Amino acid sequence: MSDAVVDKPNMTGWDAIDGALAPIYEAQVPRHWSTVKKFRQGGDDPLDGISAYGVDSARPHWHYVSYGMSELYAKESDNKRRSGWGFEFTIRVTRSSEDDQPPVWPLKLLQNLARYVVRTGNVFQPGDHMDLNGPVAEGADTMLRAAMFTTDPKLSAIETPNGRVGFVQVVGVTLDELRAAKSWNITGFLDLFASCRDPLLRTDLRRRSILKHPPIAAELEVRSRAEGSATRFVYATGVRFKEAGWLRKSLTISLDANVVGDLVTLLSARLSYGRPLTVQGQSRAVTFESGPELRWKARGDDVTVTLPPRVVAEAVDSLTSRGGVYNFAAAPGLTIHVEPCQMRDLAGNDVQVLG
Repeated sequence: MSDAVVDKPNMTGWDAIDGALAPIYEAQVPRHWSTVKKFRQGGDDPLDGISAYGVDSARPHWHYVSYGMSELYAKESDNKRRSGWGFEFTIRVTRSSEDDQPPVWPLKLLQNLARYVVRTGNVFQPGDHMDLNGPVAEGADTMLRAAMFTTDPKLSAIETPNGRVGFVQVVGVTLDELRAAKSWNITGFLDLFASCRDPLLRTDLRRRSILKHPPIAAELEVRSRAEGSATRFVYATGVRFKEAGWLRKSLTISLDANVVGDLVTLLSARLSYGRPLTVQGQSRAVTFESGPELRWKARGDDVTVTLPPRVVAEAVDSLTSRGGVYNFAAAPGLTIHVEPCQMRDLAGNDVQVLG
């Protein structure tokens, strides 16, 4: 992206975003980065631009807003109610009194998140989360290696000539915070973070996990035990299953190693509260639910597996991300095959082979 003034003729969608920001920042001229070669022209960056506003307050920070997940120009999609993907990214990054220029690392983060949406079709919504498989700021020495998504606390959704646009704020979090939140509730975790630490949910590369504070860790433990997990889906690239034997008396489920940690964390946190958990692959899905006896039912590309509590307990105790075949004494006929997989960061760089 280049640090340049952008030409904006007939940009009704863009102007609507600027109009939403104007009452907040009044006469402030933001620092703006414009994409040199637009995505629709064959460029690599889905976002046409990103602006950063300086906020001087009791909690000083830079407020970044993207342009490109919504329809900035003429209406092109058939969905008249939603503009483009229906949202724009924001992120709030802490600043010190000496900082007179916004850092550029959020530009790469937001562009990579936009590429993920364009590549997969998965739209980020408040309550979503993502393990980035690397630091939130590429190359930085920071504990923030995951992201959660919430509604921007100062920007409400707007109606534009091209449809509705919401503002989804990216919040950098640590991996143990992500695990704790998935065991309970992403939105609940961010509400707790806002009330205890920072109502604006700024991303601070220097901060430690809030679980280092015993009262907060204890509150999260109490809430997760009382309410269980609100995480309904776990997404994975490799998900397969195969029935075999006379009358299909055996079932083998194959999963990529990177999904096993979430499976172990969430099986009990979901099934013990009477809630199903689905491991969703690119073309197949496995749904686990609680019941008095082991059974399964396959329908096309999906299979539903009913697990009694004793099987859940054994699976949680024995499953690991180490590649191999896992059988269960309490569940004859059920096998889980954990397969090694290549881990990549948000930019698509190979990080490690897991499993």
